[in-house]
Amino acid sequence: MTRGTGSFLRDNIEAFAVAIALALVIRHYCVEAFQIPTGSMKPTLYGDRPPLHGDRILVDKVVPQLRDPKRWEVWVFQYPLNRSKNYIKRIVGLPGEHLRIVDGDIWTSRDQGATWSIERKPPGTRESLLLPYYPEPIDSRQALAGKRCWDAGEGWEVDEERRRFDVHATDATSTLRFDREILAYDDVDRGGGFGGTLVVGDVRVSLRCEVERPGTLVVCITEHGQAHRLVLGADGSRLEIGGVPTRSVPLDFRLEEGGDFDLSFANVDDTLLVEVDGEELEVSLDTGRAAPPDPKEEAFNGGWRTNGVHFEATSMRGTLLDIAIDRDLHYDWDEPDEAWVIPADHFFALGDNTQHSKDSRAWSMVEVK
Repeated sequence: MTRGTGSFLRDNIEAFAVAIALALVIRHYCVEAFQIPTGSMKPTLYGDRPPLHGDRILVDKVVPQLRDPKRWEVWVFQYPLNRSKNYIKRIVGLPGEHLRIVDGDIWTSRDQGATWSIERKPPGTRESLLLPYYPEPIDSRQALAGKRCWDAGEGWEVDEERRRFDVHATDATSTLRFDREILAYDDVDRGGGFGGTLVVGDVRVSLRCEVERPGTLVVCITEHGQAHRLVLGADGSRLEIGGVPTRSVPLDFRLEEGGDFDLSFANVDDTLLVEVDGEELEVSLDTGRAAPPDPKEEAFNGGWRTNGVHFEATSMRGTLLDIAIDRDLHYDWDEPDEAWVIPADHFFALGDNTQHSKDSRAWSMVEVK
């Protein structure tokens, strides 16, 4: 009886010791739990700030032993200026690149600053960083509550509470315009209510349309005065790409009497994305240029109406339902002329909430001998 009890205890102690050893090995070499400490990655990940308790994640420690970080991935690493702290940021710049932050986008150059282009997000990342704005901004859900958001021309009947927009357009074009600035994440309530400074041009519009009488319906996204127009008609449809010269890409879709369809139209990272009734179209705009756009140009200083969303209807009768507007994550930096040169074996990291993030923009390298 005594020998049996001792054997039982020994077996359990050995099993417990093996479990602890395995847990320590797994934690050190394979995977480790991590709690987000700050709000620098909002709204992707929420930090440990009242009333929230911080998102918890499992960090893969095997991948860093096998390969380098890829652009747009989220990584946990030791803070370069204090290696006792762990930081979590998104990788946006790679070794050997020149990098600038202009108008919310990441611009890079691989030829020592001779030419620049916008870095485009892969589909999964792009979708996760398209943040709801209308009818409820994800960062301030009551910001638009009870406010008139649409300017409707003759022929439009608007029920904003139900998000129902009836159109009875004649041969004259009738316009429905979103009459609010589309602000960057965490900028909605700056200064109390609207009046933020970061107006976003990269947006997505989605809706459902019911057609009683086909005519022509236009969905227009304008960025710094350059209008990109999705033209849907009974005789055919097309995407009109703003610029000089204007380009046109045909779309295999027609408005039909009694028909209905879902629509999504986006301008993100100088890429136009269309999805209508199962038809998909992606057009990349030419961003290769000697320098990123200058925020001091007239198009940037012409007021927030140089960015926006509106609809046009001609000879059409129907209803637009559940209109939603999302905006892309807008990277913020007060010095758009500043360029960072990323050394070999180094990476440039940003928090998703760049207005409240301590990241590569502020880090510096000091050599001590």
